[in-house]
Amino acid sequence: MTFGTSIDDLSIEERLIAAKVNMLIKLPFFGNMAPRLELTPVDWCPFGATDGSKLYYNPEGLKDKSISQLIFFYAHELLHVCFEHFFRRDDRNTKLWNIATDYAINAILKRNKIGTEIKGCLYDKKYENMAAEEIYEDLQKNIKSLDIDELTSMMIDTHLDLTKNLDGSPKSQEEIESLKNEIKKSIIDSVNVCQAGNVPMELDRLIQSITKPQLPWEQILQQSIKSKIKNDFTFARPNKRSFNSGIYFPSMTTENEIDICIAIDASGSISDELLQKFMTEINGIITDFKSWKITLWSFDTKVYSPKEYSSEQDSDIFNFKIKGGGGTSFECNWDYMKSVDMNPKIFIMFTDMCPCGSWGDPNYCDTLFVSTSKNINAPFGETIEIN
Repeated sequence: MTFGTSIDDLSIEERLIAAKVNMLIKLPFFGNMAPRLELTPVDWCPFGATDGSKLYYNPEGLKDKSISQLIFFYAHELLHVCFEHFFRRDDRNTKLWNIATDYAINAILKRNKIGTEIKGCLYDKKYENMAAEEIYEDLQKNIKSLDIDELTSMMIDTHLDLTKNLDGSPKSQEEIESLKNEIKKSIIDSVNVCQAGNVPMELDRLIQSITKPQLPWEQILQQSIKSKIKNDFTFARPNKRSFNSGIYFPSMTTENEIDICIAIDASGSISDELLQKFMTEINGIITDFKSWKITLWSFDTKVYSPKEYSSEQDSDIFNFKIKGGGGTSFECNWDYMKSVDMNPKIFIMFTDMCPCGSWGDPNYCDTLFVSTSKNINAPFGETIEIN
């Protein structure tokens, strides 16, 4: 840009560079993240896109955007990178997930006054402070009243599948993990040059999760189960110190034994991948115990296919058929246990913590809620959050 040049005379590339410089001065986190995305002009997308390494932009599509609007666009792409939206889709509907992530990002940008909102972009005040997963669930519940094609047309970028290259060939797992690590390093480096308060709270939570990793939830679950299992006395192995007295005192059992009930929330908001993760963890629970009995069922608004598994039988828990797909009633689990006079030492529920009505009976048995939702604790029992 030469002296005396009007902003209107700048090329789109020059405007994007100006937007980057502006962010470096006024929005240091975004300004320091921006260089990781190489500016690359293309004609295959209406406005722009990112693959985590490049910022693809269509000069024709962005030609009428102001510097402030380009800051909004630039920061929008950077947040997709930071939140790894392209890796969090799982088996969700692609169009609906893309819409949800744009709603989430635009709400953050508007609330923090980052650039000027691009007219017509996806924004709804009700999605303030909601994660993309929560927004997706709301959209899915109301999908019959939505015009998906119209909402897609309101997106200000094209969302790429980052598990693949631009030519459609798959990336190796090593390439994917390398990209994730590069993104995390860029986030940490950008935070280090910022003063306190210069990072949106959503990014602050993300940074905390990167820099302060917690104990794996699987390990926490195992520890919680063991802490609730009471060791029993047995005469099977007398205490050797009592031999000389001729009186045999019982000794503590050396093998933990569990007798528990497990319910899997199979309501419509739980993905197949998450259900499979639940089953894997349930299988992992039993490997830590030599003697065990588990009564397993799935539920939505009622209990389905309760089945008993034990260490005495050659049974494969992975063969359990999960049924559900409707609403969510936690109370149906307690109703079932009471109806068959079942009193487990521990009742474990794998769930997204969204009951319609009561949370259940707090006085019936020890309860562990294994939660897929962040910062939601059950009003009783113990809540373990899946990372």
